[in-house]
Amino acid sequence: MADEEICAVLVTSAVPSHPSTALIAHVLGSLKKFCFCGSSSRVIVVSDGYHAVDGEKEKESYKKGKITFERAQAYESFRRNLDDSVAEKSPPFDIVASVVHLKSRRGFGGALLAGVELVKTPFCLVVQHDQLLVSHFPAFKCAKAMQVDASIKYIGAQSLTTLDYREKMIKRYDIDIGEEKCAAGDLMLTPLLLRYDKTHVCRTNELLLLLSALPHGAFPEDVLGHRQLADIKQNGMVAFPKYGTYVLNAKRETVYHLSGRRAVARPPEMTAQQTEDACPPIEKKNGVVPGSYTSGRHKILPLKGIAAAAEVSRQDATVTVGCKRFKGACFHCGVKGHSQRFCPLK
Repeated sequence: MADEEICAVLVTSAVPSHPSTALIAHVLGSLKKFCFCGSSSRVIVVSDGYHAVDGEKEKESYKKGKITFERAQAYESFRRNLDDSVAEKSPPFDIVASVVHLKSRRGFGGALLAGVELVKTPFCLVVQHDQLLVSHFPAFKCAKAMQVDASIKYIGAQSLTTLDYREKMIKRYDIDIGEEKCAAGDLMLTPLLLRYDKTHVCRTNELLLLLSALPHGAFPEDVLGHRQLADIKQNGMVAFPKYGTYVLNAKRETVYHLSGRRAVARPPEMTAQQTEDACPPIEKKNGVVPGSYTSGRHKILPLKGIAAAAEVSRQDATVTVGCKRFKGACFHCGVKGHSQRFCPLK
């Protein structure tokens, strides 16, 4: 498949690390190293809008796009820094073809739609600004597999959430997703019960239709993903073919969630050479990245230019999220009422 067959859309929004461009530089660097591998593939960056609020009168919420006037100034500075880096073709910003700055807040789904509307290729790679590739993700080969097999509508990068996915779904929902599908010669695709917003390849025209039907400000995963899950839970795997969502089973974590809302900038700003080498080797223990937000939300993978925000104590975290009882089943023991993180049998 030619490079011209696929285009990436990377959505960014206001986060505490701005005006630094370190976070998005790491993500672009990982795309260049583990996905594009020196190809001429293009990336469209969409910078979502925001609502500036008086922090003393209204609570700040990055997820809802509500930021203080001070944060808004930092975000505007980030936008200018981003434009300058792209114009100068400073690595890894040299893979960015264009940047779109939205005036008003549209949320991830709306911002993604604004970017996908500009895509001229039949396939699209969807990327969030804090989803870092940590191993090879063959996006072009995934697109080739979808080109040959119309039943494949989505191929996601492997995360800790989707490792040993078949066993997890049996334990959590008592649903057997069945055997993997072999595509494009050697790609092993595992059926997904839920469409995730994590890094994935899909058809541009199908994505446009899905995003156009989203409520304003919504995340696709929150609406489309959970609607799909509810349908399959009710009707079984007979409902799966109309969704056609798969994850590429790499048998290891491919994409890593940096959690942009929990990271801050670490001065000084990275140099072009540092951002070019923005993907350090990652040590794993039992297949897990130590300190990954995908396995523990209070620490962050050490990266140049990025530091973890002030840690929340486990006790405080329990008070914050403990008000709602965990309704699912543990991936470790299969018992309902607690997550794998708090499993007493670990």
